[in-house]
Amino acid sequence: MSLSLSRRHFLTAGAASTAIVGLGLTAGSASTSSGMPDWHIGYQTAPAEGFAPKDLRLVYGKAPKGLSGSLYRNGPAQFLYGEDDYASHWVDGDGMVQRVAIGDGRAVHSGQFVKTHKREFEQAHSMFAAPGFGTHGRPEFPVTGPDDVNAANTSVLMVNGELLALWEAGSAVSMDAETLATNGPKVWRDDLAAMPFLAHPKVEPDGTVWNLAVAGRRIGVYRIGVDGQLREFNLLDIGKAAYIHDWAMTDRHLVIMVQPWINEALRPPVVEGFEWRPEEGFQFLIVDKNDFSKRR
Repeated sequence: MSLSLSRRHFLTAGAASTAIVGLGLTAGSASTSSGMPDWHIGYQTAPAEGFAPKDLRLVYGKAPKGLSGSLYRNGPAQFLYGEDDYASHWVDGDGMVQRVAIGDGRAVHSGQFVKTHKREFEQAHSMFAAPGFGTHGRPEFPVTGPDDVNAANTSVLMVNGELLALWEAGSAVSMDAETLATNGPKVWRDDLAAMPFLAHPKVEPDGTVWNLAVAGRRIGVYRIGVDGQLREFNLLDIGKAAYIHDWAMTDRHLVIMVQPWINEALRPPVVEGFEWRPEEGFQFLIVDKNDFSKRR
């Protein structure tokens, strides 16, 4: 089977509805109404325009001399459209990447939403619309592939100076590392456009990046060089549409945990399609990084 056929099968099997993963939580809503405990401030929607660069105030101690660099964080930050705070699971909130730039004794904070297709549609219509991990979605929201529902809200990765906002079942989204402007979905190779790129990559000491793509019973494996170029991509068949979240790596092997939590229903919200099958056991797929035919 050619790679292009494998890719079509991969995207058809996973599509957007396998999309969203993160935490094995039941669907719910985050209230921001008055009278809620203080920690609910974490569920307040961030300003649509983001956060312009602003100096942070040093409240204790001294800034270490010579300390410089940037700290990036990503997470869901859109929880409310008017009074509509019940239609979307918090895991499905649009991603906002925040940066703390450190240097010359200063720490400057800024933040911007990742401008995905999902976000632009929902902002234009002032409502939650895309299906997701815990979100039913609306029939008027068109879904043609994984990136239509990509929230880009789970983590970040820097590769050769390029900042990537990551999700679980869609493309990495390229961003400007300084301004946090969104460049668009990352295409590692033309025939891999819209191929999922997990939010839990692993980085070798020399900077080589390994990551997975998961949809249905197939797993794709990326190897990316320190120059940001794709060196290798392979597809593995794990035999079932198992939930796979994080994974592990040693010097010689990839270690992929295959849970007996299966989703063959492929319907939104994704969490409701999972079935627990303890009789299948918890398995580990171990793959030789230098020879993918050596696996057990």
